[in-house]
Amino acid sequence: MSNFRDWFHSTTDYIPHQWQVDLASDSKCKSRLIRIPTGLGKTMGVLATWIYHRIINNDDTWPRRLVWCLPMRVLVEQTEAVARNLLLACDRLWDDKLENRDGKVGVHLLMGGEDTGDWHLYPEHPAILIGTQDMLLSRALNRGYASSRARWPMDYAWLNNDCLWVADEVQLMDVGLATSVQLQAFRHAQARVDFPRVHTWWMSATLQPDWLETTDAMPVIHPLRERMVHVQEPDKTGPLWSITKPLEIHTIADKDDKQLTKMAGLAANAHAQSEAGAYGRVTLVVMNTVERASDFCSALKRALGKKAPVDVRLVHSRYRG
Repeated sequence: MSNFRDWFHSTTDYIPHQWQVDLASDSKCKSRLIRIPTGLGKTMGVLATWIYHRIINNDDTWPRRLVWCLPMRVLVEQTEAVARNLLLACDRLWDDKLENRDGKVGVHLLMGGEDTGDWHLYPEHPAILIGTQDMLLSRALNRGYASSRARWPMDYAWLNNDCLWVADEVQLMDVGLATSVQLQAFRHAQARVDFPRVHTWWMSATLQPDWLETTDAMPVIHPLRERMVHVQEPDKTGPLWSITKPLEIHTIADKDDKQLTKMAGLAANAHAQSEAGAYGRVTLVVMNTVERASDFCSALKRALGKKAPVDVRLVHSRYRG
Protein backbone atom coordinates (compact mmCIF):
# COMPACT_ATOMS: atom_id res chain seq x y z
CA MET A 1 0.00 0.00 0.00
CA SER A 2 2.88 2.37 -0.68
CA ASN A 3 0.63 4.33 -3.07
CA PHE A 4 -1.96 4.91 -0.34
CA ARG A 5 0.73 5.88 2.15
CA ASP A 6 2.21 8.40 -0.28
CA TRP A 7 -1.19 9.82 -1.24
CA PHE A 8 -2.31 10.09 2.39
CA HIS A 9 0.93 11.78 3.42
CA SER A 10 0.93 14.23 0.51
CA THR A 11 -2.75 15.08 1.06
CA THR A 12 -2.87 15.40 4.85
CA ASP A 13 0.81 15.99 5.79
CA TYR A 14 0.41 13.08 8.24
CA ILE A 15 1.93 9.62 8.09
CA PRO A 16 -1.00 7.17 8.24
CA HIS A 17 -1.42 4.88 11.20
CA GLN A 18 -0.96 1.22 10.44
CA TRP A 19 -4.65 0.48 11.02
CA GLN A 20 -5.53 3.08 8.37
CA VAL A 21 -3.22 1.37 5.92
CA ASP A 22 -4.70 -2.03 6.81
CA LEU A 23 -8.23 -0.73 6.20
CA ALA A 24 -7.32 0.73 2.83
CA SER A 25 -5.27 -2.30 1.78
CA ASP A 26 -8.40 -4.37 1.10
CA SER A 27 -9.44 -3.38 -2.39
CA LYS A 28 -12.84 -5.04 -1.96
CA CYS A 29 -15.46 -3.07 -0.08
CA LYS A 30 -17.41 -5.12 2.46
CA SER A 31 -19.24 -4.58 5.74
CA ARG A 32 -16.90 -4.14 8.70
CA LEU A 33 -16.57 -3.57 12.42
CA ILE A 34 -14.08 -0.82 13.32
CA ARG A 35 -12.88 -0.44 16.92
CA ILE A 36 -10.21 2.23 17.16
CA PRO A 37 -9.37 4.31 20.27
CA THR A 38 -10.18 8.00 20.32
CA GLY A 39 -7.37 10.11 18.91
CA LEU A 40 -6.14 7.67 16.27
CA GLY A 41 -7.96 9.19 13.29
CA LYS A 42 -11.10 7.09 12.80
CA THR A 43 -12.87 9.77 10.77
CA MET A 44 -9.85 10.57 8.62
CA GLY A 45 -9.03 6.89 8.08
CA VAL A 46 -12.50 5.96 6.83
CA LEU A 47 -12.89 9.04 4.66
CA ALA A 48 -9.44 8.57 3.14
CA THR A 49 -10.12 4.90 2.37
CA TRP A 50 -13.33 5.62 0.48
CA ILE A 51 -11.91 8.64 -1.36
CA TYR A 52 -8.76 6.75 -2.31
CA HIS A 53 -10.57 3.77 -3.82
CA ARG A 54 -13.70 5.36 -5.25
CA ILE A 55 -12.41 8.78 -6.34
CA ILE A 56 -8.63 8.69 -6.73
CA ASN A 57 -8.43 5.18 -8.23
CA ASN A 58 -11.88 5.48 -9.85
CA ASP A 59 -12.78 1.98 -8.65
CA ASP A 60 -16.48 1.67 -9.43
CA THR A 61 -16.76 -1.54 -7.40
CA TRP A 62 -16.80 0.75 -4.36
CA PRO A 63 -20.17 2.37 -3.56
CA ARG A 64 -20.90 5.71 -5.14
CA ARG A 65 -22.28 7.35 -1.99
CA LEU A 66 -20.68 7.53 1.44
CA VAL A 67 -23.46 7.87 4.04
CA TRP A 68 -22.17 8.96 7.45
CA CYS A 69 -24.75 8.36 10.20
CA LEU A 70 -24.19 10.08 13.55
CA PRO A 71 -26.20 10.34 16.78
CA MET A 72 -25.55 14.04 17.50
CA ARG A 73 -25.60 17.32 15.58
CA VAL A 74 -22.20 18.49 16.82
CA LEU A 75 -20.59 15.31 15.48
CA VAL A 76 -22.17 15.96 12.08
CA GLU A 77 -20.57 19.39 11.88
CA GLN A 78 -17.17 18.04 12.92
CA THR A 79 -17.28 15.25 10.34
CA GLU A 80 -18.38 17.65 7.60
CA ALA A 81 -15.35 19.86 8.29
CA VAL A 82 -12.96 16.90 8.04
CA ALA A 83 -14.59 15.67 4.82
CA ARG A 84 -14.51 19.07 3.14
CA ASN A 85 -10.91 19.74 4.13
CA LEU A 86 -9.74 16.35 2.88
CA LEU A 87 -11.52 16.72 -0.47
CA LEU A 88 -10.26 20.27 -0.81
CA ALA A 89 -6.70 19.12 -0.15
CA CYS A 90 -6.85 16.66 -3.05
CA ASP A 91 -8.83 19.05 -5.29
CA ARG A 92 -11.92 16.84 -5.40
CA LEU A 93 -14.49 19.02 -3.64
CA TRP A 94 -17.54 20.06 -5.67
CA ASP A 95 -19.50 23.19 -4.88
CA ASP A 96 -22.28 25.16 -6.54
CA LYS A 97 -19.81 27.35 -8.42
CA LEU A 98 -18.53 24.40 -10.46
CA GLU A 99 -20.63 23.38 -13.46
CA ASN A 100 -18.69 20.18 -14.16
CA ARG A 101 -19.16 17.51 -11.48
CA ASP A 102 -16.87 14.92 -13.10
CA GLY A 103 -14.25 13.71 -10.64
CA LYS A 104 -15.68 15.92 -7.89
CA VAL A 105 -17.53 14.95 -4.72
CA GLY A 106 -20.36 16.92 -3.15
CA VAL A 107 -20.69 17.04 0.64
CA HIS A 108 -24.27 17.34 1.87
CA LEU A 109 -25.71 17.72 5.37
CA LEU A 110 -28.91 15.95 6.41
CA MET A 111 -29.70 17.59 9.70
CA GLY A 112 -32.67 19.42 11.16
CA GLY A 113 -32.70 23.10 10.19
CA GLU A 114 -30.15 22.63 7.38
CA ASP A 115 -30.76 22.82 3.64
CA THR A 116 -30.02 19.32 2.34
CA GLY A 117 -29.54 20.60 -1.18
CA ASP A 118 -30.40 18.76 -4.39
CA TRP A 119 -28.14 15.75 -3.94
CA HIS A 120 -31.03 13.43 -4.82
CA LEU A 121 -31.13 14.84 -8.37
CA TYR A 122 -27.61 13.58 -9.15
CA PRO A 123 -27.52 9.91 -8.15
CA GLU A 124 -24.95 9.16 -10.84
CA HIS A 125 -22.30 11.33 -9.17
CA PRO A 126 -20.27 10.46 -6.05
CA ALA A 127 -21.40 12.17 -2.87
CA ILE A 128 -20.79 12.20 0.86
CA LEU A 129 -23.99 12.47 2.89
CA ILE A 130 -23.48 13.33 6.56
CA GLY A 131 -26.42 13.48 8.91
CA THR A 132 -28.07 12.61 12.18
CA GLN A 133 -29.59 9.17 12.54
CA ASP A 134 -33.16 10.47 12.68
CA MET A 135 -32.80 12.05 9.23
CA LEU A 136 -30.87 9.23 7.56
CA LEU A 137 -32.46 6.11 9.02
CA SER A 138 -36.00 7.44 8.52
CA ARG A 139 -35.20 7.99 4.83
CA ALA A 140 -33.73 4.51 4.55
CA LEU A 141 -37.06 3.25 5.94
CA ASN A 142 -39.05 5.22 3.33
CA ARG A 143 -40.39 7.63 5.97
CA GLY A 144 -38.15 10.63 5.55
CA TYR A 145 -38.23 12.87 8.61
CA ALA A 146 -38.73 16.56 7.73
CA SER A 147 -39.12 15.58 4.07
CA SER A 148 -42.14 15.81 1.79
CA ARG A 149 -43.86 12.55 0.93
CA ALA A 150 -43.01 13.06 -2.73
CA ARG A 151 -39.32 12.78 -1.82
CA TRP A 152 -39.62 9.60 0.26
CA PRO A 153 -39.25 7.08 -2.62
CA MET A 154 -36.22 8.86 -4.08
CA ASP A 155 -34.37 9.14 -0.77
CA TYR A 156 -35.31 5.54 0.01
CA ALA A 157 -33.88 4.36 -3.30
CA TRP A 158 -30.63 6.29 -3.16
CA LEU A 159 -29.90 5.36 0.49
CA ASN A 160 -30.49 1.65 -0.09
CA ASN A 161 -28.50 1.37 -3.32
CA ASP A 162 -24.85 1.93 -4.14
CA CYS A 163 -23.98 3.17 -0.61
CA LEU A 164 -21.35 2.66 2.02
CA TRP A 165 -22.99 3.42 5.36
CA VAL A 166 -20.79 4.45 8.27
CA ALA A 167 -22.57 4.15 11.63
CA ASP A 168 -20.28 6.23 13.83
CA GLU A 169 -20.24 6.41 17.65
CA VAL A 170 -22.59 3.44 17.82
CA GLN A 171 -22.54 3.43 21.64
CA LEU A 172 -24.72 6.56 21.47
CA MET A 173 -27.16 5.40 18.79
CA ASP A 174 -29.55 3.45 21.04
CA VAL A 175 -32.28 1.83 18.87
CA GLY A 176 -30.71 3.45 15.82
CA LEU A 177 -27.93 0.87 16.05
CA ALA A 178 -30.36 -2.05 15.92
CA THR A 179 -32.14 -0.38 13.02
CA SER A 180 -28.93 -0.03 11.02
CA VAL A 181 -28.07 -3.67 11.69
CA GLN A 182 -31.52 -4.91 10.66
CA LEU A 183 -31.41 -2.88 7.46
CA GLN A 184 -28.06 -4.39 6.50
CA ALA A 185 -29.34 -7.86 7.39
CA PHE A 186 -32.33 -7.40 5.08
CA ARG A 187 -30.04 -6.23 2.27
CA HIS A 188 -27.78 -9.24 2.86
CA ALA A 189 -30.74 -11.61 2.70
CA GLN A 190 -31.88 -10.12 -0.63
CA ALA A 191 -28.40 -9.88 -2.16
CA ARG A 192 -27.98 -11.08 -5.73
CA VAL A 193 -25.18 -10.88 -8.24
CA ASP A 194 -26.87 -7.92 -9.92
CA PHE A 195 -28.04 -6.30 -6.68
CA PRO A 196 -26.61 -2.80 -6.18
CA ARG A 197 -23.99 -2.90 -3.47
CA VAL A 198 -24.68 -1.58 0.02
CA HIS A 199 -22.32 -2.13 2.94
CA THR A 200 -22.17 -0.84 6.51
CA TRP A 201 -19.17 0.00 8.66
CA TRP A 202 -20.01 0.17 12.38
CA MET A 203 -17.44 2.24 14.22
CA SER A 204 -16.63 3.21 17.80
CA ALA A 205 -13.75 3.31 20.26
CA THR A 206 -15.65 0.86 22.49
CA LEU A 207 -17.45 -1.27 19.89
CA GLN A 208 -18.52 -4.74 21.04
CA PRO A 209 -19.82 -7.22 18.43
CA ASP A 210 -22.52 -8.39 20.85
CA TRP A 211 -24.22 -5.00 20.48
CA LEU A 212 -25.07 -5.86 16.89
CA GLU A 213 -26.76 -9.19 17.48
CA THR A 214 -30.34 -8.77 16.30
CA THR A 215 -32.80 -11.44 15.19
CA ASP A 216 -31.90 -11.35 11.50
CA ALA A 217 -28.29 -10.23 11.73
CA MET A 218 -26.46 -13.41 12.79
CA PRO A 219 -25.36 -14.37 9.23
CA VAL A 220 -24.03 -10.85 8.75
CA ILE A 221 -22.39 -10.16 12.13
CA HIS A 222 -20.55 -13.39 12.92
CA PRO A 223 -18.21 -13.21 9.89
CA LEU A 224 -17.39 -9.61 10.82
CA ARG A 225 -15.91 -10.57 14.18
CA GLU A 226 -12.93 -12.25 12.55
CA ARG A 227 -12.01 -9.25 10.42
CA MET A 228 -12.66 -6.46 12.91
CA VAL A 229 -10.37 -3.51 12.29
CA HIS A 230 -8.43 -2.68 15.45
CA VAL A 231 -4.98 -1.59 16.55
CA GLN A 232 -2.61 -4.55 16.63
CA GLU A 233 -0.39 -5.09 19.68
CA PRO A 234 2.91 -4.16 17.93
CA ASP A 235 1.34 -0.81 16.94
CA LYS A 236 0.31 0.17 20.47
CA THR A 237 3.13 2.63 20.98
CA GLY A 238 3.32 6.36 21.62
CA PRO A 239 1.76 8.79 24.10
CA LEU A 240 -1.74 7.31 23.88
CA TRP A 241 -0.52 3.96 25.22
CA SER A 242 1.82 5.34 27.88
CA ILE A 243 -0.78 7.36 29.78
CA THR A 244 -1.14 6.29 33.41
CA LYS A 245 -4.31 6.55 35.46
CA PRO A 246 -3.43 6.58 39.17
CA LEU A 247 -5.88 4.91 41.53
CA GLU A 248 -5.83 4.89 45.31
CA ILE A 249 -8.14 2.77 47.45
CA HIS A 250 -9.11 3.95 50.95
CA THR A 251 -11.06 1.66 53.25
CA ILE A 252 -13.35 3.32 55.79
CA ALA A 253 -14.66 0.93 58.43
CA ASP A 254 -16.98 3.36 60.21
CA LYS A 255 -20.61 3.75 59.18
CA ASP A 256 -23.17 6.50 58.83
CA ASP A 257 -22.09 9.91 60.15
CA LYS A 258 -18.51 8.97 61.00
CA GLN A 259 -18.03 7.38 57.60
CA LEU A 260 -19.32 10.48 55.82
CA THR A 261 -17.08 12.69 57.91
CA LYS A 262 -13.98 10.65 57.00
CA MET A 263 -14.99 10.56 53.32
CA ALA A 264 -15.49 14.31 53.35
CA GLY A 265 -12.01 14.74 54.82
CA LEU A 266 -10.50 12.60 52.05
CA ALA A 267 -12.30 14.63 49.38
CA ALA A 268 -11.19 17.92 50.93
CA ASN A 269 -7.56 16.75 51.10
CA ALA A 270 -7.63 15.42 47.54
CA HIS A 271 -8.95 18.74 46.29
CA ALA A 272 -6.31 20.68 48.22
CA GLN A 273 -3.49 18.48 46.89
CA SER A 274 -4.62 18.46 43.25
CA GLU A 275 -2.72 20.63 40.81
CA ALA A 276 -4.48 23.71 39.52
CA GLY A 277 -4.84 23.64 35.75
CA ALA A 278 -5.68 26.40 33.30
CA TYR A 279 -9.23 26.56 34.64
CA GLY A 280 -8.48 25.94 38.30
CA ARG A 281 -9.30 22.78 40.24
CA VAL A 282 -12.48 20.76 39.95
CA THR A 283 -13.03 17.72 42.16
CA LEU A 284 -16.01 15.48 41.43
CA VAL A 285 -17.57 13.26 44.10
CA VAL A 286 -20.15 10.76 42.87
CA MET A 287 -22.65 9.16 45.24
CA ASN A 288 -25.27 6.57 44.40
CA THR A 289 -28.39 8.17 45.95
CA VAL A 290 -29.78 11.67 46.26
CA GLU A 291 -29.99 11.39 50.06
CA ARG A 292 -26.40 10.21 50.29
CA ALA A 293 -25.21 13.06 48.07
CA SER A 294 -27.07 15.64 50.18
CA ASP A 295 -25.65 14.28 53.44
CA PHE A 296 -22.14 14.16 51.98
CA CYS A 297 -22.42 17.76 50.78
CA SER A 298 -23.22 18.89 54.31
CA ALA A 299 -20.32 16.85 55.73
CA LEU A 300 -17.94 18.28 53.13
CA LYS A 301 -18.89 21.85 53.97
CA ARG A 302 -18.22 21.11 57.64
CA ALA A 303 -14.86 19.53 56.75
CA LEU A 304 -13.80 22.51 54.66
CA GLY A 305 -14.88 25.00 57.31
CA LYS A 306 -13.46 28.44 56.73
CA LYS A 307 -9.97 27.31 55.70
CA ALA A 308 -10.31 28.26 52.03
CA PRO A 309 -13.05 29.68 49.81
CA VAL A 310 -14.11 26.48 48.07
CA ASP A 311 -17.29 26.56 45.97
CA VAL A 312 -19.30 23.41 46.75
CA ARG A 313 -22.16 22.51 44.39
CA LEU A 314 -24.77 19.81 44.98
CA VAL A 315 -26.33 18.38 41.80
CA HIS A 316 -29.07 15.76 41.70
CA SER A 317 -32.23 14.87 39.80
CA ARG A 318 -34.76 16.21 42.28
CA TYR A 319 -34.17 19.89 41.73
CA ARG A 320 -36.91 21.83 40.03
CA GLY A 321 -36.12 23.68 36.86
